[in-house]
Amino acid sequence: MFQNIALVRQYHERLDFETVQRITTELLTRFDLCHLATKRSYQLSDWETFLVKILRASQRREAVLVIDRPFVQVGELAGITPIRKALDLLDLPSLTAIIMGYEWNRARYEADDA
Repeated sequence: MFQNIALVRQYHERLDFETVQRITTELLTRFDLCHLATKRSYQLSDWETFLVKILRASQRREAVLVIDRPFVQVGELAGITPIRKALDLLDLPSLTAIIMGYEWNRARYEADDA
């Protein structure tokens, strides 16, 4: 997963490997996901896969992150709070996140499940 996340900045910003390695390691540490660095996508849980997708998407400057039906992707979530916390952990003021879902799931989007 490390390369999956690091490649975005390395490619788009033409950063050297050492810089990308430092940035990606800091990001994985912040999310307490360092143990996933050498894992393949098929070895991850739904939640871990979801987080890796968020981390990868957030590596673009001024990213607009569209999360489409998160409860379909991560069925075990009771509510939206873990997703909000993950977005807050990114600590990117320039990041715009749009979360879309089904009307019949409205209660899960409004739930305070902290």
